[in-house]
Amino acid sequence: MAPEANLDEERARHATHFLTHASGGRVGTQVAPTLNAVSTMGHILAGSTVTKITVRGILVLMRNDMFQKLISIKRFTSGRMLHMRIRVVHESILNLVAVYGVSAPLRIAPKQKINADVHYSVKSLCEDTQHEYSIVMEDLNTVTRDKDRPKGKMEDYDTSAFAIGSLLESLKFSDCGTM
Repeated sequence: MAPEANLDEERARHATHFLTHASGGRVGTQVAPTLNAVSTMGHILAGSTVTKITVRGILVLMRNDMFQKLISIKRFTSGRMLHMRIRVVHESILNLVAVYGVSAPLRIAPKQKINADVHYSVKSLCEDTQHEYSIVMEDLNTVTRDKDRPKGKMEDYDTSAFAIGSLLESLKFSDCGTM
């Protein structure tokens, strides 16, 4: 799972075609491309430079036999979240969730709104699937420990009410990167 795959709709089609062909049909893809218009609007609202190609998006690669067990796939918040439900051993359900967080989420009001939307989407999904197995893969742009910042001190947005890392900790998820 690549939470920040830099895919728009066209790049997603090319990646899918290439990976299917290169793997001899053994690897499948699922994508949640970010619409160019949404990414461009986000850059304009943030006061960032808008390049010719401004994309984000999520890419998931899996063996095709795993895709055969796919029950459902949903995309949320303009390509910032992808949820796949997969039937695994003994009819158990595995939820694979990819989340691409907002950079500098407290910088301006529109980013705060998008960050809150992502937060509520993650919270709702995790609460709805709390009795199933779940793996959340993310590029959150926030941290949960001082030592994860280059200067050894967390930023305000790392501890804000909508910090997704803190949300996942409160929901009893384990951060594999700290184990």
